[in-house]
Amino acid sequence: MIKKEEVEKIAQLARLGLSSEEVTKLQTELSKIFGYIDKLKELKTDKVEPVSHPFNIRNVMRPDAKRSGKRAESSKLLEAGPTTKDQYLKVKAVLK
Repeated sequence: MIKKEEVEKIAQLARLGLSSEEVTKLQTELSKIFGYIDKLKELKTDKVEPVSHPFNIRNVMRPDAKRSGKRAESSKLLEAGPTTKDQYLKVKAVLK
């Protein structure tokens, strides 16, 4: 069981202003949480392989390649911009 003083110390570190009723409630809840963690520590996990995700999935990435055949669409977009340079929109510098 977690002590009242420990809950008050945790609350102080977290900059929480707790009433005495809240301290008592938090003491009970934290004790239950730590009790559950102790139960989990009893499990034999030496043959369980660590994973970062429960499903065997991969991030699908497309190759970063130039797309051809879209010249008509890009020229329309470039015409809509205020100024262009070498087939790119020219914009003001963001960083100096």
